[in-house]
Amino acid sequence: MSAATLIRSPQEGGSFPALDRVGQRLARGLGDYLAGFGCDAEVKPGPSQISGYADWLAAHPSAVLIPLRLGRKLSVQIAIPMPALLGMVDLFYGGAGAPAEARDTLTSAEARFADRMGARLADIMGAAWAAIEPVKPEAGAVALASQAAPLCRASDPVLVQHFTLAEAPFAAGDICVLYPLAPLRTALGGANDDGGAPSSETDADWSARINAAALNVRLPVRTIFARPEISFARLLSLKTGDIIPLLLPQHVPVTVAGRQFALGNIGEANGRAAIRIEKMQEGFCP
Repeated sequence: MSAATLIRSPQEGGSFPALDRVGQRLARGLGDYLAGFGCDAEVKPGPSQISGYADWLAAHPSAVLIPLRLGRKLSVQIAIPMPALLGMVDLFYGGAGAPAEARDTLTSAEARFADRMGARLADIMGAAWAAIEPVKPEAGAVALASQAAPLCRASDPVLVQHFTLAEAPFAAGDICVLYPLAPLRTALGGANDDGGAPSSETDADWSARINAAALNVRLPVRTIFARPEISFARLLSLKTGDIIPLLLPQHVPVTVAGRQFALGNIGEANGRAAIRIEKMQEGFCP
C-alpha cells in the first residue's frame, strides 16, 4: 500500500474570504493613517501565506512587532520592518522619511512613536474587523521580533497577511499581520464561508486524500469457529493424542478490530476455507 500525505502543505488552508475583506479595509485604514503625517503612500493587501511561527521570526529578527488582542481568544501581531518604522519616525518629525538601517534597539522617541502607532492601529484593526463582527482590539507592548512576547508556540502555524507600500519614501518591505492559525479558524467560524460559497478546492483535495487514506487502512478480520468448555480437572489430565470434541454452530461471528460486525457460514472458496457473510451486524450496514 502506498503512503498517503495527509498533512496540509504550507500553502493549504490559507484561503479565508472573510479575512480578505478585513484586509481590504485594513489597507485603506493604514493608508489614511500614513496620510495623516504627510505621506501619500498607497497600501495594498498582498498575498497571504502560512508559515511556522518560529520560522517567520527567524527570517525577520529586526521586525518591530505590535501585539493586538482582538478578543475571542484571538491575538495578532502587526510586524513592521524596522527600516520602514524608522523612516516613518523621521517623516513624522519633519524629515524626508527615508528608511534607515535596522539595528538592535529603538530610541526612546522611536519607542514612543511605535506605542502611539500601536494604539492607532488598534482602532484601525477594530474598524477593519467590523466587516465580520464588532471587536475592541487592545494594543500591547511593542518590541522587536527577537525580544517580543510570543504570539503562540514556536511550532504553531501562523497566517501571514502582507500589505505592500508604494510611493512611500520608507517603503522597505511589507507590513505584515500574523494570525495564529487555529484560533483564527475558530474566531472566523461561519463568517469564512463568504455568503455560502463552496469549500475551496484545496480543502476538497485534502478531504479526498483523508478519505482515500482511511479506506486503505488494513484491519484484522477474525472469526471464532468454536469455544469448547472443559473442566479444570479434564484440562489437567490432557495428554498427547487426546481429542476435544467441537460443536460447530450454524453461524460463526466475524469480528473487526475486536468488534463483531457480521455472522457467516463456514464454507470453501478456491480450495481454501472461507466464511460466507449471511448477516451484517446492525450499525455496520452501508
